[in-house]
Amino acid sequence: MTGIILTRASITRASIAQHRLLQSTAASSASISFDWSDFPLIGECLSDDEMMVTVEQSKAHTVPAEPVHRLSSIGSTQPCEKQRNRKAKSVSFSAIKIREHSVVIGDHPCSSGLALSLGWEHAPEDLVVDLDDFEHIREYHRRHGSEMRMTYFQRKNLLKRVAGLTETDIVRAERGQMMRCPVGKPLHHVSSTRFLQLV
Repeated sequence: MTGIILTRASITRASIAQHRLLQSTAASSASISFDWSDFPLIGECLSDDEMMVTVEQSKAHTVPAEPVHRLSSIGSTQPCEKQRNRKAKSVSFSAIKIREHSVVIGDHPCSSGLALSLGWEHAPEDLVVDLDDFEHIREYHRRHGSEMRMTYFQRKNLLKRVAGLTETDIVRAERGQMMRCPVGKPLHHVSSTRFLQLV
């Protein structure tokens, strides 16, 4: 099969009219069919590979391949690169909003004692900090994963200080958590050497 190669990103009415003129100068019995998917969207910027659209034609007749209008969009003759630069998208941040939530006893497994979780209740107003100030402060105080891990006593003190729990509340919650655990589950908290001594 031979074909006509259309080399532009968008096809205007003028280019379609020019194509029909080329078609009428070829043999009148040539059958060329177009589908709307053969034409790029108006204003769409395509790469060089995508700009080559082949229109099939019958084997008996050939039409000389000529470039169609070199417009990137209707009413515009700017190259696609300039349009891409002009339409470049960017993301910027100006401030960080920090919402403080309540601390509650969590139900996920913990190495020892009670786990902590964030509650649904939160402070009525968010703390707003400028992004540059936040990053400047954070640069000197970054913590690694091991530094964010809390010991049993740190979690217990946080529950007392922030959540307002008493020692009695914490002991009751620990007992309740142990009752909910399956019989074999608490063994993963015991170190392997101690486990061997128990057996």
